[in-house]
Amino acid sequence: MSPTFDAKAWLGQITADMREAYARNRRVMSFGEYLTLFEIDMPRQVRSAAQYLRDVFDRYGTTTVRGPAARSPTGSSSTVPGTRAATA
Repeated sequence: MSPTFDAKAWLGQITADMREAYARNRRVMSFGEYLTLFEIDMPRQVRSAAQYLRDVFDRYGTTTVRGPAARSPTGSSSTVPGTRAATA
């Protein structure tokens, strides 16, 4: 006979883990706390959409896929049939 699952104990442990993680990381803050953080380190708190997208690719990387015409990194408009990549 296998041991039974104790849902109450499991939920209690998850709750304790979440409280500890919140106390350690302070992921949720008031708007005033954010403004203080913004004042201390503005460049880190503000970035353009282009910077954000670059950060996403830097963090998660890219994957080369075989498209209808050629191999190209995901996210490139050349992987979508009927579209052309924008030129600078």
